[in-house]
Amino acid sequence: PLDITTCKDGQEALLALEENQPQLLIVDLEMPRMDGLEFLRRLRRNPKHKNIPAIMFSTVKGGSQRNRARQLGAKAWVNKTGNLRPLLAEIDKQLGTQFERYETDPNDQ
Repeated sequence: PLDITTCKDGQEALLALEENQPQLLIVDLEMPRMDGLEFLRRLRRNPKHKNIPAIMFSTVKGGSQRNRARQLGAKAWVNKTGNLRPLLAEIDKQLGTQFERYETDPNDQ
């Protein structure tokens, strides 16, 4: 079972990290108060959180943000398309899980 915590923005996520050490972060680029890139920048400054894998999950397809995210330590970039398979596949890759395998595709029915 997974223990999932959601936060409305980067500021709230940084506060949540004071109490929890997650195995993985899924970070939206566009958030109020603190966007995903600023969140990653601040996150990586803290040695305690430096190596937590982060997946950027965004509707933005721009290369400059993607490159900046990589520089800040994001392990992957997944575009929001309505299809969860790419995100689940990346979670599987980072955690060694098999969530993608259990995702139901409406076309398979």
